[in-house]
Amino acid sequence: MRTAPARRTGRRRPARGPAALNPATLADRLRDEGGRLDALRTGDVDVRARLLEAYAAAPDAQRREFRLLALLPPGRFGARQAAAALDLAEARAAAALDVLADERLVAVDRDGCRLPELLRLLAVERLALEEPPEVRRAAAERVCRAYAAAAAARPGRLPDADARGLVRLARTAYEAGLWALTVRLTDATGGWVEDDAEAAFTVALDAAVRCADRSAQARMERSLGDLAWQYRRLERAQELFARALAHAREAGDEEEAGRALVGLAELRLDAGAAAEAAALLEPALAALSAPGRARYEASRARALLALAQDGPEGRSRARTWFGECLELAVGLRDHRLEVYARRSLRALSAEGGEQRAVEIRPGLWRIRPAGVRT
Repeated sequence: MRTAPARRTGRRRPARGPAALNPATLADRLRDEGGRLDALRTGDVDVRARLLEAYAAAPDAQRREFRLLALLPPGRFGARQAAAALDLAEARAAAALDVLADERLVAVDRDGCRLPELLRLLAVERLALEEPPEVRRAAAERVCRAYAAAAAARPGRLPDADARGLVRLARTAYEAGLWALTVRLTDATGGWVEDDAEAAFTVALDAAVRCADRSAQARMERSLGDLAWQYRRLERAQELFARALAHAREAGDEEEAGRALVGLAELRLDAGAAAEAAALLEPALAALSAPGRARYEASRARALLALAQDGPEGRSRARTWFGECLELAVGLRDHRLEVYARRSLRALSAEGGEQRAVEIRPGLWRIRPAGVRT
């Protein structure tokens, strides 16, 4: 007996939204900011449409202010940061935030203001769609300058969230063609490193080349050299440190030349060439006499060289250099560097013979100290 063909009901296929995706696919879609609101749509539920209703209900002035706040880094902000985005005096910006909170476009608590993530994504979209390029560029420049100035005035190491915001703003500045600001914001991170650090320093290096700033070029090449060294791409590190040294000398920047020499010395120390490392560190220490992060790195490398030379005399010299590191870290108000110096000094005090593992940088260990090669 023949089976009758199945009847078509005329029902539409349900949209593939979050409920129809497996967790891994959904996570991939949500990772991309540009497509996050698209991913949050399934069947009759459209997150963007719901957000647009609240946005459309607000007056024109508040919608514009909401769009401009998209230029601030994700997270909390205050009236001072909003003032830069909105091009208002701080008191007027505070009043504008109160009105935006009444319109439920900004969340406010005792720690400050923030754009809830989904609203922030909508603000980014509307900014690109509704504001002309010249307005976006001028607002981006105001925000970037404000954050760079605030970071420069803040002593000590920046909290990770603040440094992450500066990296994001450096990308904004680069995309707006603000080359010098891109470099300034990257410098303001103080060498903060995360997973995308290589991309951040590469962008800043290109910006330095575009604005013909040889000192900045040397700084970014040296930072990229440090990353290559950490990832054990030693030939690449050698190339970058050498280029940084050449550009620093071309610019007459003795401090940056000294830091490049420290990088080259650490490569020689890695290879067990202690005498060659010492020859590079001597001029580096002479160039880096002023207290600061550069002097700290040179003293740290000199302490490691002393450890590589073994014996009680080497450990005694290492203790002296790590003691200098501690003093410098306290002056810098850098808790991470201070803790590293204290750990190194404790290890020297507890060690009775040859050290089997040496912490060469905070959190980075060499299983055995480099041997001596004369």
